[in-house]
This record gives sequence, structure tokens and C-alpha cells, in this order.
Amino acid sequence: MNVQYLNALSTTMMHLIDQNQNAFHFANSFRGKQIESKQWLVNKIGFSPKNILILGSWYGTVLPVLLKEKFDVDSIDCVDSDGSVLIGAEIFTELMGYDYVKHYTQDAKNYLSVYGVDDYDLVINTSCEHMPFDMKDVIESGPVYALESNNYYGIDGHVNCKDSLAEFEKSTGLSNVFVSEEKDMENYTRYLVIGTC
Repeated sequence: MNVQYLNALSTTMMHLIDQNQNAFHFANSFRGKQIESKQWLVNKIGFSPKNILILGSWYGTVLPVLLKEKFDVDSIDCVDSDGSVLIGAEIFTELMGYDYVKHYTQDAKNYLSVYGVDDYDLVINTSCEHMPFDMKDVIESGPVYALESNNYYGIDGHVNCKDSLAEFEKSTGLSNVFVSEEKDMENYTRYLVIGTC
């Protein structure tokens, strides 16, 4: 058990409670299914990325940790449109000593249109169901893309669910697909597509 990780989670949670921030959402960011789906993605990455962009990163409590455990990562840029998560994300990142992880409050589509993907060899989006656009509308050639979505309709914020893995794969716009799999999560099915355009 990683004591530093547990300390970072509990200390961040206490700070958010003390500051009347949304500690419930922070706790939700590292529940079992969050970890399971992100571990699944990390296990399927077939190369060793150095510079990673995470779209819809939320608090960054899971993916940066899993990626650093498996790969010799130089940088991870985390982008989320919800400014209320920034305090928790930055506290957690500082407590973990992750000076290579940076957090940005910006809409994913806007971030990509301004900065592009030239600086990254891997772009991750595990929140495609939360974004009001398909990845095929924003992807650029260069990096590997690792993308997740689901068919979990009826959840607040799930504005772009897909009915099947085939529908999701088509919506990614990736022309060279290395991984296309689905995972039963009890109440819904999660989809994973990894590839390039």
C-alpha cells in the first residue's frame, strides 16, 4: 500500500472539507470503477510515452499515478473545463511530489485548437461521454490516442454516450486502431479505443 498516495488523498479531502469545496466529487474521482477503467487503459498502452495530455482529467488522482508507475514519464498536462476541481487537483499533485504534472482549466476542444498536440506522444480522454463533441472533430495526426466512453445514459454530464463499441470507434476518427475493446461494468459497458489518425 502506498502511504504517500493515501496521505495525499486524505489530506486533500480534509482541505476541501475545511474550505467548503466539493469533497464528495473528489472522493468520487478515485472510487473502484474509476480506478478499474483507467488501469484497463494504461495496461493496453503498447509503447512507453514520455509527454502525455489528459483531456477531461478531473482531479488527476488516478491516471497520473498509474502512468508514472508503469512508464518513465517526462510530463503530463491535465486539462479540465471544471474550474472547481483545480484546487483539489493542485493540492493532490503537490502532495504527491509530481512536479511534472500541470493542471489547466480549459475546455478540451479550445485547448486543442489553441495548443494542438505537437508536444505530446499520447493523448488520453477517458471522459468522451462528457464532451459535447466527437473526438473525430478535434484529433490531429501525430500522437497515439487512448479514448474511453460508455453507454451509461441518464447520468448528469453524460451528454455524448454511445450505443456500441462500433459507434464509439467510428466517432473517434482514428484510422489506425490498435485496441478496440469493451468492458462490462455491471450497470453499463465501457469502451476503449487506442490508435492514431
